[in-house]
Amino acid sequence: MNKIFAAIIFTLLFITSAAYADDVSGVAVSESIKTEIDALAEKVKTAKGQKQKKILMTDLAETLVKIGNSDGAIDLYKEILNGNLSKKDQFDYNVKIGDLYYLKKEYASTLNYYSAARALYENNAEVNLKIGNTFLSSNLYTLAERNFLEVLSRNKRSDYAKRRLGDVYLKQDMYLKAIEYYESVDHFYINRETVINMVACYRNLNNSQKAVNLINNSLRYDDDAEILFLLGMLYFDEKKYKEAEGAFLKSIGVNSSNATAYIYLAVVYESVSELQKAKEFLDKSAKINPALAVTDLMRARISYKMKNISAAKVYAKNAYANAKTPFLQEQAQRMTDFFNGK
Repeated sequence: MNKIFAAIIFTLLFITSAAYADDVSGVAVSESIKTEIDALAEKVKTAKGQKQKKILMTDLAETLVKIGNSDGAIDLYKEILNGNLSKKDQFDYNVKIGDLYYLKKEYASTLNYYSAARALYENNAEVNLKIGNTFLSSNLYTLAERNFLEVLSRNKRSDYAKRRLGDVYLKQDMYLKAIEYYESVDHFYINRETVINMVACYRNLNNSQKAVNLINNSLRYDDDAEILFLLGMLYFDEKKYKEAEGAFLKSIGVNSSNATAYIYLAVVYESVSELQKAKEFLDKSAKINPALAVTDLMRARISYKMKNISAAKVYAKNAYANAKTPFLQEQAQRMTDFFNGK
């Protein structure tokens, strides 16, 4: 049983609180925006001169982006791009189109337009960084690395390029190189995402104290649920269960909807033999997400420790039904087989 649970906990170490993103395609279009779009479209039709038409078409495209119609905006920008534009305008509209394709995760098209922009201004830092980001999002790490290094060779103080190089190496589990670049970034430019990435590096380099110091420094400015959750994980790694409990409880206080924080609290309480508390927090996790297999696996384990074999069997069965990966299915099956032998 301990080996089974150890494997489950190992997977939990990589679970963080869910990221939320708005789906712009589902944005409700108000009557005022519809009226604005209709008015702009009419003005485009009656525009006098290419300059005025370009301005109005750009305004219309930006309004379409606001309501999630990026395809319509792309079509308008392409029409503008086909006109008689200055070199600067050609650059700007290639970048605008590239940006929209990037948001759509159509990276081949993104690169086409960013590359067209770079052909106009080869040393432009903005577009070179955007190209690097696109390579990184496409998992083309060698190309992304080369791109960011080129930017850094032109501007050795580019904190953005340093940060993104850290991301490139982190994605490849090259933690030592990643942290080298992250630590070279001016602290004024270390954002929330970078803190999280640096913590991942420190944990994998077995340098929990640096990770704790980094997080505590970050928390001086703002209580962030995910950062507090990571702090709890670090304390848990060090078997500092009281500190871990405090961090997880604070995380839940900021964001009570992260089921994983409740699971980790249950693990903390189990570690200090407070099984009833562990059960209570697992029940709370199940209320947030009833279909989370890891919760049921933990409930099965706690029920077994509380000598409730029948409940343990039910939870193991539920875990198998809810498992989203072969690994979790295997753990649930092994638990079921173990309990059936009792």
